[in-house]
Amino acid sequence: MMPYYLAPYIGSGTADDPCRPRGFEQGQWAAIDLRPNGGATLDGGGLNACLLYLAVHDPSRLLFQIGDDRQEFILPAIKKKLASRLYLTDLSCSTVEEFIEELCVSPPPNGWKPVTAGLRTRALEVHLGPIHCFLRLIAGGATISENWNCVDSASLNCQLTWTEKSGSNWGITTNSARLQVKDSTTAQEARADSDLASDDHYASGTLIRPVGSQFTCGVVCRMDPTATRTHYMFRADVGVADAGENYYMAKLVSGTETELGTRDTTDPVNGDLIRLETDGSSITGKVGGVTRIGPVTDTAIINNVRAGIHGYLPAAGTVDTVGLDNWEAADLAAVNPTYQPWYHRAPVLAQ
Repeated sequence: MMPYYLAPYIGSGTADDPCRPRGFEQGQWAAIDLRPNGGATLDGGGLNACLLYLAVHDPSRLLFQIGDDRQEFILPAIKKKLASRLYLTDLSCSTVEEFIEELCVSPPPNGWKPVTAGLRTRALEVHLGPIHCFLRLIAGGATISENWNCVDSASLNCQLTWTEKSGSNWGITTNSARLQVKDSTTAQEARADSDLASDDHYASGTLIRPVGSQFTCGVVCRMDPTATRTHYMFRADVGVADAGENYYMAKLVSGTETELGTRDTTDPVNGDLIRLETDGSSITGKVGGVTRIGPVTDTAIINNVRAGIHGYLPAAGTVDTVGLDNWEAADLAAVNPTYQPWYHRAPVLAQ
C-alpha cells in the first residue's frame, strides 16, 4: 500500500521549527501545499492542509486518508468529506489520481493557486510520490478568427461582427478584407466586436499587398470598446510620408499617434503574416514569427480586450486596394484553462 492523505501542517514556520506535514517523520514522503498563500502564514488564510504521500500507512486520526493506491476509486462518502474540508462544492473525480489532478488544476475561490502550463509546452506536470501526471492544455483563454469567406460586401461582417471606427471604406472582396477607397487624411480602423479574456493578447493577419505604392495595412490590439481611437498597432508601411518601405509600430491614445520602437526596414511582401503582441507592458511586432520591432515597454493602454485591423490609402497614391486575410486574435496566457490527461507513469521509488 502507498497511502495518500489530506494532512495538516505542523510547526511555527521558523528556521528551528519549519512548517511540515504531520507524518513527515517517515523517511519517504511527498506533499503538495494547499494553503492559499503558499505558506506565508501557518493557517494559510483558513486552510492549513496539504496532499500527502507516505510510503507506510500512518494511523494518526489527524490524517484524513484518501486512498491506498493512485488508481483506487474514492467512495462517495469520502469525496463528500473531502469537498467539505477543502471548501469545494463538488468533485468530479473517480480515482485518487484524478482527485489530485482536479485539485491542482481547479482550486476553490480564494483557495490555493492552480498549477499552470508553460506557453511553449502547453502542458503541466503534477508529482506526488508515485503519481506523475502529465496534463495537456486543450483550452485556455479565448480565440477569435475571421477569414471573410462570405459574399462581397461593403461590410466586414462575416464570421464576426465588425465596427468601422475610423472611416467606412473596409469591405469584403474575393473572400478577404479589402480597403478600396482612397482618402487623403484618414486611417481606416475596424474592430472585431468579440471580447478576449485578457488585455494580454495578440492579433495577426496575412497581408494582401497590391502592385503600386503608398499604403499602410496591419493589425491592432487593445482597441477601445467605444468610438475613441485608443489602441496599439503594427503595420506594413509603404511610401507614406516618404518613409520608404518598412514595418512600423505605434500607439494611439485618444487619436494621438506615437511611434514605438524603431522602424524595421524590411520590405513588406504579399503574404507576410503580421502579428502584434501586447503582453503586460511589453509590446512586440512580428512578421512571419520573427520579431521586427520590440519588445517596447509601454503602459499607456490597459484593460481593453478587443482587437482589429488598420489600413490607409492616401489620395495621391497609385494603389487602389490593400487588404488582409486569415485574421486571428487570442489570449497569450491561459485563462480558466482546461486540461486532459496526456499520460501517467509510476516510477519505482528508491528504497
